[in-house]
Amino acid sequence: SGINAEYGGHCRDTELCVALTFRESDHRCYLKSKQGGYYGPAIQAGYNSLNMECDNSKVDLSCAEEDDNFPGQDLKNLVVNDLEACVRMCRDTGDCLSVSFFEIGNKCYLKKKEFDWWQIQSGANYWSTNLNC
Repeated sequence: SGINAEYGGHCRDTELCVALTFRESDHRCYLKSKQGGYYGPAIQAGYNSLNMECDNSKVDLSCAEEDDNFPGQDLKNLVVNDLEACVRMCRDTGDCLSVSFFEIGNKCYLKKKEFDWWQIQSGANYWSTNLNC
């Protein structure tokens, strides 16, 4: 089971469809009009999702700010392995422009705006970066 060419074809042939989620229990396919879905990606057993266009390029962490937090402007938060995985989740989420990653608990905060240097707050164990630096 899982996502197959038929479901991808439904999305490709549907105006404004840019992503889909497949529920394994009943083989339902949900077409999405926003990358990562309306609320952004979630890790959940029994569901498989994909964006119709993927950015698999190398993650650039050269602008990541250590011990700095981008306050507010959260789209959502989730637990991931590291800062690189957090940036990948942001790239797969419509409207995500930056992230803050809290090393204690591996909490990834997806942000809906880019931050300027004067908006950053000092925060131990945080890493933050704009996607386009």
